[in-house]
Amino acid sequence: MEKDTKNIILAAAKEVFTKKGFAGARMQEIADQAGINKGLLHYYFKSKNALFNAVFFEIFDAVSPELNDILSAKDTDVLTKIGQFVDRYMEVLLKNPFFISHVVCELNRDPNRLISSMLKGGKIPNPVPFLVQLQQEAQEGKIKETDPFQLMISIVSLCAFPFVGRPVMELILDMETQDFLELMERRKDWIKQFVQDGLRP
Repeated sequence: MEKDTKNIILAAAKEVFTKKGFAGARMQEIADQAGINKGLLHYYFKSKNALFNAVFFEIFDAVSPELNDILSAKDTDVLTKIGQFVDRYMEVLLKNPFFISHVVCELNRDPNRLISSMLKGGKIPNPVPFLVQLQQEAQEGKIKETDPFQLMISIVSLCAFPFVGRPVMELILDMETQDFLELMERRKDWIKQFVQDGLRP
């Protein structure tokens, strides 16, 4: 019963965070969405920050092993892996557009706490097999020579940055949230083509 209540709260919080963002979400609204009183919500989660982190780690713990499987697959070439990684990573960001900017804020506020929490779960994707494969395929002439660390940083940044700067982008480009999400949906293919074309010999 307790686990069911917690899952209901997490689902409600995820929905409210998605609509309102971290700053705009209210604990009372999350309690209403979950169909419980605010006192019960605070029994399970003492603060909005604690609730957000629980939602974040639920998402992170689910997707991280999938990203790790993509990066470490032995029978998949680099260009295919890049496509699979971008698709899955962008899928998560599109479904949860609220959390990447808050994670950045948490990293700025207290990076050690968030990183240590991620390490405790032991589910952080390991990029080493992918980085080694990049160098091997470059030596074999399958892709261009490139700095593997710069490439990995660039792929993640190309996916994540628009979500971090979303309020500014929506203002500058005169977009509603739905317009922004549709643009990001199209961006998946653009990123894949941009990176893959840059690596082809």
